Amino acid sequence: MRGRLSLISPLLGLVVICACQPEPEPTPTPPDMRPLLAAYEAQEGHLDQAAALQIAEGLGGHLTTIFEVMRLFTELIAALSAGEEDTQQQSQGLATRRSALSFAADGWGRLTRRCPGVPGEAARGALKVTAIFDAQVGLGETLWGESEACRFEGDDGPRQFDGRIALRMLKDDAGIVNGYLFEFSGAITTNTTTQHQIDFQLLENNILLLRQEVERGKFLIGLDLSGDPFSTSTLPLFIRDSGGDWRCGLDQSMISGTCDGPNGESFSWP
Repeated sequence: MRGRLSLISPLLGLVVICACQPEPEPTPTPPDMRPLLAAYEAQEGHLDQAAALQIAEGLGGHLTTIFEVMRLFTELIAALSAGEEDTQQQSQGLATRRSALSFAADGWGRLTRRCPGVPGEAARGALKVTAIFDAQVGLGETLWGESEACRFEGDDGPRQFDGRIALRMLKDDAGIVNGYLFEFSGAITTNTTTQHQIDFQLLENNILLLRQEVERGKFLIGLDLSGDPFSTSTLPLFIRDSGGDWRCGLDQSMISGTCDGPNGESFSWP
């Protein structure tokens, strides 16, 4: 995936919810993402060269998968916000709206969107999302659903996603959305099919946050994606341990240079 990643604005136009249903279904219950959100604050252990080596060993392949899932979300969110070829399941008398944060009634809705697909193939699959609305606060914090045989063209061939998806909006003290927590659990098919359990945060300043647990502890990885994550230049990187943030560099998915700790300590990385 190339270029800047910015999901804050497109998502606000994602939901298109429609008019009445004679016998409304019970309001569905969103998944509880609070434990996952809390896990981003649960760092254990101290970063040193040995721990950095363990992190580096798993980071490359993990990043590749993260970027695949991120591409799924960015492409589909952009497509959904465009409002083409959408179908709606009507729910509890909601009026059709394009402004996702303005509602005249409480309720919920489901949106089904065909995926981008692969050139030359008729089958495209679909992304199905459920959202809850409140007349006082607007769009609920969590959107969730399924990716069903969702296909799109990757950098090196077709991709297919089948599994559960969930998104939680992150808000500041004033209630303004400033990032998202994503979760995907299911299968990714390229030449082969592999099962994945993936989560990450993407903040409004294009900071990508990843959790990584290794033998020497639980760490939070932060990457600045303001530039091109696949360029040959070193990406700004921080690694948060139980004591604070270490500033390092990332070159082609490998930690490089010197890591400087929160208390003036440092170690070199070949």
